[in-house]
Order: sequence, then C-alpha cells, then structure tokens
Amino acid sequence: MVVGQETYGWDNPIRTLNDIEMSMAGYKNFNLGQNRSKSNFWPWVHEFNMLLGNPDNYCFVWNNILKFGKDCDKGRPVQDVTDQENRYFNVLANEVSILKPDVCIFLTGPNYDKDIKAKFDDAEIIPLGDYPIREVAQIKSSHLPIHSYRTYHPGYGNRYTEWYHKVFESIIERVISDK
Repeated sequence: MVVGQETYGWDNPIRTLNDIEMSMAGYKNFNLGQNRSKSNFWPWVHEFNMLLGNPDNYCFVWNNILKFGKDCDKGRPVQDVTDQENRYFNVLANEVSILKPDVCIFLTGPNYDKDIKAKFDDAEIIPLGDYPIREVAQIKSSHLPIHSYRTYHPGYGNRYTEWYHKVFESIIERVISDK
C-alpha cells in the first residue's frame, strides 16, 4: 500500500449526483496514475513497485493519510477539517485491516508524522539504518504490516533523485531480506 499526503484537488466541485458519478468515473479511469508521467508522485510509486519485483503495474493500492485536501486545490486542508476527519472519519486503520498489505510506504514526509499517529494510535516512528529520522523511518504499529516505512513525498525526492532512489533501495532491501 502506498500512502500519499492528501488529494491533489478535485477536477470539479461536487454539487450534484452527476458530479459524483463523473468523479467516480475519473477515479475508475485513473489507472493508478499510469498516464501521469509528468507527475512527481506516480513515476516513483511505479518505480517502488518495480523494485519490489512486481511486474504488474496494478498490484498495489494507493491511499492518502488525509482523506480531504483543500477545497478545489492541492495541499493540506485547514486544521479543523483534519480534526473533524480524525474524529468522525478515521478509517485508514480499518482500510489497512481489510486489505492486509505486505508493505506500507508512507510518502508523506516527516511533517505528517502527527497524522500517522492520529490514524494509528500506537504508532512508533523509529530510525531506519543510518538515515536521519526525518528522511526515512520505520513505522511500528499493531495496525500496520511489519514492513511499514515513511520517507519524503516524491515532490521532494525529485529534487534529489539519486538519494531518493537509494532510500527506496534501502527499504526494498529490508523487505526482500525478510522473504
């Protein structure tokens, strides 16, 4: 399971049933970002999947730590929206429980660690190898698979591609060594 930050805006405001149906069709045709080669996010997600040895581009699940982004824009919503989500729509742990992924990679960066802890009440964020904890961490929680890790969002990783690729390889090494 790949966990991003929040939605990257919505195509259009949702006001009618037709808007909902159009939005659902957009997600159905999205194909896990296969046609988003200019995206910062999707090429790295598919790279991670390939490094895991998965020849199938559709064998992972994508999720977001925050279910709501800014209204008709990209970025983190106002804190009240996140507080309301955590109180009334805190479903990520249930989604993980239902899907039972072997690996969870949070491409959220360290500024979302408090959000991870809000979603997984027993989450511990611990260093991974020699990396500074802000760069890469393992996440331990009874609600997550053993192989759960957090690193920077690909928007940051694209600025330091060699380093980011090494981060992915370090995580993959951990996963594969336990198989």
